[in-house]
Amino acid sequence: MNLGNVLLQQGHTEESRTYFLSAVAGFRLVNSQTMLANSLDGLAEIALSTGDHREAVALYEEALAIVSAIPEDAFANRMEQRFVGMLEELTSPTEEEE
Repeated sequence: MNLGNVLLQQGHTEESRTYFLSAVAGFRLVNSQTMLANSLDGLAEIALSTGDHREAVALYEEALAIVSAIPEDAFANRMEQRFVGMLEELTSPTEEEE
């Protein structure tokens, strides 16, 4: 667990978002793909907590594309399973839509 997750759990959504945005920028800069995907996951959780499902889907799709490209990484594999599950949950039609 990192500071962004702790802040989100404590209800400090905007502080958490700031933390994760900074982390994303830093991990892009140093090309740390697994940590970038992990930080995108944090931003997706924030999007979900604020009801922005479209943003969450976009973030999970970006994170999934990253981890799918590194199949030799065990952490990436675990994240890939999570992201696939979240995307299935978020994009499957609800009873109201059927």
